[in-house]
Amino acid sequence: MSVSSVLLRVRTLLALLVLAFWLPGFALAQTSSAQAAPESPASIGTYFRATFGTFQGQQTQASDSQEAQGQEAQDQEAIVTLENGDVVNALVASGGPVYHPGQAVIVWQSAGQYVVQDVQRAPALGWLLGLLVALAGVLGRWKGLRAIIGAGASLAVLVWLIVPRLAGGGDFLPTALLGTVGILCVTIYFVHGVGRKTTAALIGTAVTATFGFFLAVLAARVMGFTGTVSEGGYVASTLFGLNPLGVYLVGIVIGTVGALNDVTVTQAAVVQALAHENPQHGRLELYRRAMVVGFDHIGSLVNVLVLLYAAGSIPLLLLLDRDPTPLWVKLSGEGFASEITSILISTICLLLAVPLTTSIAAQFFQGGKHAPSGHAHVH
Repeated sequence: MSVSSVLLRVRTLLALLVLAFWLPGFALAQTSSAQAAPESPASIGTYFRATFGTFQGQQTQASDSQEAQGQEAQDQEAIVTLENGDVVNALVASGGPVYHPGQAVIVWQSAGQYVVQDVQRAPALGWLLGLLVALAGVLGRWKGLRAIIGAGASLAVLVWLIVPRLAGGGDFLPTALLGTVGILCVTIYFVHGVGRKTTAALIGTAVTATFGFFLAVLAARVMGFTGTVSEGGYVASTLFGLNPLGVYLVGIVIGTVGALNDVTVTQAAVVQALAHENPQHGRLELYRRAMVVGFDHIGSLVNVLVLLYAAGSIPLLLLLDRDPTPLWVKLSGEGFASEITSILISTICLLLAVPLTTSIAAQFFQGGKHAPSGHAHVH
């Protein structure tokens, strides 16, 4: 490959990345509602990083509980050292984490009163992130690192474009659709490169996710969803004045895109490899052979999606087990029905994405067109 060809690919990739970030933000700004954005709640008090010392009187939470002799545990005071070196007494509420000397904690101060709010968990999260990046670099090499960067860029689109538009009162329809385009451009083109394989995957994912979004809108209207039964919907509605149903629908779209990304890229790669192996294969033959792998993907990922959503709905499943309300009544409740709807829509999109992406890729690569110069990797 010539230097000019490499430079052209790099310029194309950078242009797509800029488009992925700029286009959704520009379009969403044009389609946002004219009403003033609701103000965020004002912060009350000040937060400090601190180091936990000892409880007053050298007591511990465990001994205090034993001395209560059946009574409810009492709040205690502890000695903590703030990040600026000040040593203060802070209230430790009962029922919280068990603190030990030298532990990094978060202290909240208001009206002259200090309270130990929680444990500092950011350092531990940083170590886990570092381990992930290291393994991605060692095992996945440059593509593994690109995957980490692409995931971070996707989160940036979500946090800096989609969420602000929702918080500003923007219409959730263009927010979801155009924001999804930005995420797809980053995750697919940046991680896997620009080519017909990734373009087939992008088209398949975008079309299927769009269909899933409108299916979710239809289902929500038919079943009368409000979006307020979830904790996130309640917070969005009461604290920020947002449309909780819109937040629910955008969540379905983002989750569906994440599930589709892997299978669409893989199916396109399968078709590319088959076309390279035998350039005489036509579109129908490529489709038929690639769908052998596609059926395996469908079988495995459907199970993954169900278990993934079920894991996030453990509290609802516990309620389903203990609540004496008739089963048909519980399943009709919005809490259960909305979770089941998310599972069904994501699964339907998965079932559609596999043959659609395979068909598009077969059209692109039929007759050995645009086959790679080296052996394609199929997983």
